Amino acid sequence: MIFETVPPFRGVKVRADVELDDAHVEDVRRSISARYLGEETAPAFVAKRGEGIVVRLPTAAQVWDLSRILP
Repeated sequence: MIFETVPPFRGVKVRADVELDDAHVEDVRRSISARYLGEETAPAFVAKRGEGIVVRLPTAAQVWDLSRILP
């Protein structure tokens, strides 16, 4: 759970059985880095990284924002 203790008192809460995956780390890194760094830069970025693990939270998050009801 992450939340703000000052207005607008937003937060997010996630409950899940976490899935850990160390077999697809490079694929996930390549996909994410290509989106943000571009297809040409992604392979170099991935090659510079060490070991890792993919953490999946297979569930929906509960999100709140109380700004609409605050004065």
